[in-house]
Amino acid sequence: MFDILAHLLSSWDAQEINTEHMAADLAKLGERFLNHPVDDLPDLSGNDLFAAIMKEEKAARIIQLYALGLHRVALLDIDGAVTNIVSQSDVIKFLHRNLALLGDFATKTIEELHLASTTDADEIAILPQDQTTIQSFQELAARQMSAAPIVGKDGVMLGTLSISDLKSLRRESVSSLLLPSSQYKDPTQGGIKPDVVCTLTDTLGDVITKLASSNVHRVWVLDDGRRPISCVSITNICFLLSQLLTTPR
Repeated sequence: MFDILAHLLSSWDAQEINTEHMAADLAKLGERFLNHPVDDLPDLSGNDLFAAIMKEEKAARIIQLYALGLHRVALLDIDGAVTNIVSQSDVIKFLHRNLALLGDFATKTIEELHLASTTDADEIAILPQDQTTIQSFQELAARQMSAAPIVGKDGVMLGTLSISDLKSLRRESVSSLLLPSSQYKDPTQGGIKPDVVCTLTDTLGDVITKLASSNVHRVWVLDDGRRPISCVSITNICFLLSQLLTTPR
């Protein structure tokens, strides 16, 4: 998705959008973006990480790779052929079905486990609701973030914009990129549906359940005023698991 976003932004930069001929210019942009061959898209963003392991490897190896930020791993047979792909979401769904494997950790809060960091290094992007969607996508690309919360003027979270939302883009809907971020997903409703959120008092088990049931990669952490202060991602959880797997008990 980062590669597709990079292609969209390069197409946008290459197309001069004239206010007098906006419809025609946006139609040209849509043609350039959607009809482009895919053979030069891989790693266009410079953000692709590829890893492959033998399918006989233990699951701990995959968790260690996900703790580094990878999102999927190819499984190879003895001949080096790809037999399957295991994603971060597969790990979360497995944990959701087997929460007992986490023991007491499943009942600890994300604050106790230090999963919701609010340090500068882990600062999340905040997207104003009246910022155009293309500007928000540009910000995500610049900060190499796959998603960010959209907030109102009072800082209250209204929803999420994710690069995976590009999958709904069509030639006739390119103009929706000029809509405010809060209206991009469902312009007819004048807003978007609430996204998956939690508080610092939610347990690890709670967060895993939300991630697995909603098929998302992160849960936003809100304060008492429903303002986003951090997030818990699958990568965060895999990092915690990798530490548990390497710590003598």
